[in-house]
Amino acid sequence: MTLNIKHYFLFYTGSMVRLIGSFKPACLSSSILLFATLLLATLLTPNVWAGSVSGQIEVLKKGGRKSLDSASYALVYLTANNTSLKTEPPASPVIVNQKKKRFFPRLMPLVKGQTVHFYNQDELEHNVFSTEEKNSFDLGRYAKGDFRPVTYSENGNYKVYCNIHQKMILDIVVLDNHYFAVTDEAGKFSIDHVPNGDYQLNVWHIYGGEATQTISIADQPLVLAGMAVTSTKVVREVQKHSNKFGKKYKKKGRYRRN
Repeated sequence: MTLNIKHYFLFYTGSMVRLIGSFKPACLSSSILLFATLLLATLLTPNVWAGSVSGQIEVLKKGGRKSLDSASYALVYLTANNTSLKTEPPASPVIVNQKKKRFFPRLMPLVKGQTVHFYNQDELEHNVFSTEEKNSFDLGRYAKGDFRPVTYSENGNYKVYCNIHQKMILDIVVLDNHYFAVTDEAGKFSIDHVPNGDYQLNVWHIYGGEATQTISIADQPLVLAGMAVTSTKVVREVQKHSNKFGKKYKKKGRYRRN
């Protein structure tokens, strides 16, 4: 029989109460302190009821014949097969920097309800915007050292651009929980402290590749191999987008401020 956290807590608590009840009054205070210490240590040990999943994702070029030079910027995240898997958004905001006419990081996963602070670290101005129906915004121009906040309250994939620099592209993916990871250059990822159970492991890459796999998490670490995603776009297709007015970017000259 598998004990969940509630059953474990009740069993553990009942045993300790019976033990404390057998002590004399003079020892009661120290016994309660011992009980509280042991209980806290048990509850703060995640591996009692949680496992982990790690692995390596191969990212193929459009057409699927060759691998990309870098397997970074693939998002790996978990969804529950039969029940909802939700966690509260962190209270602190996440930081997206604008530096050297790029967004850093290039891919940002969030928990639904989380806030992003868009900082400008360049000497020149930027104009961050998004035309996504569920969360469109235009932050206007602002100088180095300043930031603008945006809260994401709905799940989904969001494209974010700069109205001045066409190659500045950011993908934000809003999820129900924090069980996610972004691959490194080699395609490696790791998701820790996952409650035991059955899940759908999902992979999505910024060039459009997707893959899914059913997994089971137990107390022992799970290591996956052989997963791959095939890009549906090349770089120039990703970079081909309209400005905030729905028009083509100007190659030279000043941009409208409004």
